[in-house]
Amino acid sequence: MEQLLLNDLIHFAQYHGSEILSVILLVVLYFTILILWKLYAKEGLYLYNILAVVAANIQVLKVTPFWLTPEPIALGTLLFSTTFLVSDILTEHYGVEVAKRGIALSFIAQIIMTIFMLITICYPSEGGVDGIINGVIVDPIQASLYALFAPSLRILSASLIAYYISQWIDIKIFKALKDYARGKMLWFRLNISSLVSGLIDNILFSYLAWVLFSPNPVSMKSLIFTFILGTYAARVVVSLTSTPIMYLSYKFFPAKK
Repeated sequence: MEQLLLNDLIHFAQYHGSEILSVILLVVLYFTILILWKLYAKEGLYLYNILAVVAANIQVLKVTPFWLTPEPIALGTLLFSTTFLVSDILTEHYGVEVAKRGIALSFIAQIIMTIFMLITICYPSEGGVDGIINGVIVDPIQASLYALFAPSLRILSASLIAYYISQWIDIKIFKALKDYARGKMLWFRLNISSLVSGLIDNILFSYLAWVLFSPNPVSMKSLIFTFILGTYAARVVVSLTSTPIMYLSYKFFPAKK
């Protein structure tokens, strides 16, 4: 019964398309950020960024069709893009050093998560390494875990390199613009820093994960339209819609920082 209800829910959601699901996801993400910020201040945003980075590196393995694009788009972009908003909130209210600590914690969490799951995959399975023997899935759990986490070394390497560089650029641009504008023009500072750093992250991660580190590099067309430009459109949406969330961070200001 429980499985049937879950399947019905998934079918219902899939019927309404990727765009509707993306809107729902974005609302949930923004709500989560504001609630964690209100209740737990910077620690709540540290928690969010850790979960977002780990989950986004799993989501990115799935590509899905969208109505407005000829090529399917890799998931994970919406979730990952909100980490730049979180870093900007931390920079705005606490300063660069606190935002850098959040980046470091997310780094460490992703590495630890990868180690945990690789050890899990290494436990003996009736299906051998990948849970599949002669094309037949013998151990569906092993097969699923292998499909999700075997590429994680490649994804992890590409993600950490791109994440580190792009997040640093985001924080530096945001802080430089804040100093230049004397604390004003919050919307401008947020969007410029997010859009520039987001494009850099897209280019670095996509090239490293799907070309340089990949055993089966994607075509240049897929690299550009599916993984770089396709996902960058989502980053633009996140950047623009996150502007009111940045202003709301003052309204949801925690009682104790």
